[in-house]
Amino acid sequence: MERSTHTIDRAFILAAIAVFALGSLLVAVFGARQYQVTVNAMDHNHDVRTCSSYIREKIRQAGTDCSATIIESEGTTVLSLSSEIGDTKYNNYIYSKDGELYEILLPESSDFSLGMGQKILDIGSITFESVDGKLLKASIELPDGSNQTTYISCDID
Repeated sequence: MERSTHTIDRAFILAAIAVFALGSLLVAVFGARQYQVTVNAMDHNHDVRTCSSYIREKIRQAGTDCSATIIESEGTTVLSLSSEIGDTKYNNYIYSKDGELYEILLPESSDFSLGMGQKILDIGSITFESVDGKLLKASIELPDGSNQTTYISCDID
């Protein structure tokens, strides 16, 4: 009789350990899955906010006497922000090429072509559009295929 009691005690302890281990494994798996969902959402929000904030800040940095123009270059819409630094006029070009946002600052007398400039961040594409000459509409497509539209108050030529 005493021997069977020890066997039942051991079986119960082993069963409890197995249930605990299985529970711990399930918590770890579900936690990892939820963590991945959270990280993906944060990455997406970062991409959207970074691109739209970057463009807004570039327009604000250019100042109130800034002249914004939307030009076409090789089938791509390019935002050109003209400003004067010292005695020299400069154009700051912002555009997308091959899924990346680029920017370059050139003297007004220099020629511009796509491929020049510094890569800023990965995006799908971006297009610029004037709304009533007082509002800039930036349509941003992210690498995951989602779209974001940002409106920025700016005089557009």
